[in-house]
Amino acid sequence: MAMISIEVDDKDVLSAIQALARKTGDLSPALNQIGEDLRESTLRRFSTSTGPGGQQRNHQPSVHFLLTACHHPGSKKSL
Repeated sequence: MAMISIEVDDKDVLSAIQALARKTGDLSPALNQIGEDLRESTLRRFSTSTGPGGQQRNHQPSVHFLLTACHHPGSKKSL
């Protein structure tokens, strides 16, 4: 049975990635804001029955959405 052995020296690549990580700093605030924007956009699309591309959806909202929307902080909807 033949065996193949491959060695990779990735010191330069790891060094470049570490340098990039040091320069960018903590990305948590930016990533948290992106996540919150996506969440709000998704909730808005559900409430307007609009797809991600802007197309109107002609369907009834799910029971799960209705129950979640009614109990969402700041919601004025009631069943």
